[in-house]
Amino acid sequence: MKFYNAYINQYLKLFNKARFYPKGTDFSQVSHRKIAELEHILNTRGRKSLGYRSPRDCKIICVNGILRKTFKG
Repeated sequence: MKFYNAYINQYLKLFNKARFYPKGTDFSQVSHRKIAELEHILNTRGRKSLGYRSPRDCKIICVNGILRKTFKG
């Protein structure tokens, strides 16, 4: 998990310095909209470790699989 967090922080630095929140940022000063925007960017971006699918796509696939098993037959 530590490596993954470092990876995301590096991605944020490269993606757009205006959207990067440095260590020690007081998030009570950051608007909910800005945080939601950043969450959307991170959750809809494909990742090599997920077969170039986004975390959002993987969640949908997983939930659909569970629903199929639950309501089958």
